Amino acid sequence: MDRSWRVTLGFYTCWLIAFFLIAQTSAWAGPGGIVKAAVATPIGRAITLLLAIIFSPIIIYYAIKRAKQIRRTKEDMARLSALYPQYKWLDIKDRATATFQWVWSAWNRQKMEVSSNFTTSWYMQNQQMLLDDWAARGVENVCRIEKIKSIEPLFVQHNEANGGDGSRLVLYISASVVDYVQDIATGKVVQGDKKVSDMQTVWTFVWQENAWQLNLIEPDTMEWSYLAMPNELPSALQLESPRT
Repeated sequence: MDRSWRVTLGFYTCWLIAFFLIAQTSAWAGPGGIVKAAVATPIGRAITLLLAIIFSPIIIYYAIKRAKQIRRTKEDMARLSALYPQYKWLDIKDRATATFQWVWSAWNRQKMEVSSNFTTSWYMQNQQMLLDDWAARGVENVCRIEKIKSIEPLFVQHNEANGGDGSRLVLYISASVVDYVQDIATGKVVQGDKKVSDMQTVWTFVWQENAWQLNLIEPDTMEWSYLAMPNELPSALQLESPRT
């Protein structure tokens, strides 16, 4: 891809994000304190559809790039698992599913220690501070999982030192959830609504104490940054391959 095409792609991507944000009309929050916007009105949905048509070449480009990255990451993890069992995909998927459920439960109960077996100490303390701050302002996040729809690997970074401690794994998780913010005193909904909605987020896990521990949750828009990052693997495995 030449420089002019990269500049053009970046320009249209920024405009796509900007217009999409304009089209959004309501918001809710989930674990991590991420405020997720939703297209809730007919005009918002119409604008989003129009933008999808206009920017369809860019959308198709990213869809192809995303599919390649997910496939490549799964292949890299499969080869890593021959030496490091913690990279077995089915085990990781089970761990991510359990983590997702425990973190959402902890967030809804405003007690992050409930998920302490699945998160780093830094993440647990950070989230508890955020929950306490919300409570001090008189609001709380009510959230419930209806269904985990998909879990996909975006990026893997293996750390050869200390038996792999500090290695990172980035997953894209899509789920159907009930998620809104309400006033504690009155129970009045102040953000979002009580309907079931789809939510997509990017979860980063760190390998420590012989387990994958959640260390960060990011908005789904951060997925794009990982699509440009090559997986970081042990040189001894000679996993390098041309990236298209």
